[in-house]
Amino acid sequence: MDCEKLLSVLGERIKDKQFLNLMRSRLHRYVFDVRSSTYSKVFEGLPQGGIDSPYLWNIYLMGMDDFVKKRMNSLTERT
Repeated sequence: MDCEKLLSVLGERIKDKQFLNLMRSRLHRYVFDVRSSTYSKVFEGLPQGGIDSPYLWNIYLMGMDDFVKKRMNSLTERT
């Protein structure tokens, strides 16, 4: 999942800038690589097992749900 795309989707529905900044800080995180003993910035994906992950994933997929519903309606109207 592209974190910037998710933040864009959130920004379309949420106007509270402080909340959006909080979500940005939660999504832009660093992971520690034990082999190289370095931190790397993560740009994609949601933290596995994170408390935010389930509802953020649902919000991210709402656009796909809307697309599928419209597509299915247009197909059923033709018959």
